[in-house]
Parts: sequence; C-alpha cells; structure tokens
Amino acid sequence: MSNHPSKSLTIYFILALVLLIKPGFCAPELTKLQKQARIYRTQGYEMQKQGNLDAALSYYQKALTLDPGYVAAYNDAGVIFEAKGQLEEAGKMYLKAIEIEPGYPNSYSNLAFLYEQKKDYANALLCWMKRIELSVFLADNLWAEAAKKHIEDIALLYPE
Repeated sequence: MSNHPSKSLTIYFILALVLLIKPGFCAPELTKLQKQARIYRTQGYEMQKQGNLDAALSYYQKALTLDPGYVAAYNDAGVIFEAKGQLEEAGKMYLKAIEIEPGYPNSYSNLAFLYEQKKDYANALLCWMKRIELSVFLADNLWAEAAKKHIEDIALLYPE
C-alpha cells in the first residue's frame, strides 16, 4: 500500500479548496435592507427589459439607497444613464462599481463601450485589457474573445 493519497481524494481536496477561495463563497448573510435592495434591482431589470428606463433607473436608485455598496446596481444604473444619453452619469456609475469591487467584470465592459462611444480609445483599451484579465480568472472565454476583438478593431483604426 502506498503512502500517497488516491487521485480521487486529491481531486476532491483541490475542488474543496477552489470552492473555499471562490469570491463570495463565504459571503455574509444579507441584511433586510440588502435583500430589499436586490428585490428593487430585480424590479428595475424587469422595467429595463420592458423599455421603461425611467422606472428602471428609479428602482436601481432605490436599491442603492438601501445598499450603497451594491455593485451590480451601480452598473445597471450606468447602463440606463448611457441608454438615456447621459454619458457622464453613466461613467460615474461604472467607475463607482469598479471602485467598490475592482474584480466586477461587467463594469469594465460597459465602461469600455462608453469610452469607445466617446472616442476615448486609450481608456477603452485599458478597460478591455482588464476585462480580458478578469475573464481569464473567471474562465469567461466569450467575453475574453469579445474584448480581444474590440482591441483588434481599435488597433486597426488607431494603430498608434
């Protein structure tokens, strides 16, 4: 009999370690206000899908009032501001989300799109590169490929 652990035991041990270090795995229980904020965000998303941007933004803002650290609600509010043509407000929301949680990938994509719209290609490239970095960490190949495509497109237009 060998003193080495079996392969299946080693695999289970590695899986357990991955689950334990996964961000949010040991997240604290949400407070009542945080739970209500998530309900508001869901309602906002439903309004957004129906094209009611003002109602969606109202729900996202309610969510942020109850939970000022709710990164997804900042990102979603940014999407609404951008859709309404309020690009400066959109940028503030994306940047606030990144400030709170630098590993939240959606805000980098949305900010990159916003920078492209504003023809600020240097900052768009930085955001796309960060999105690729996070995609590799999250094993998110679709977004990594999309980000690479945007970088290539920008490089073709502006090779400097």
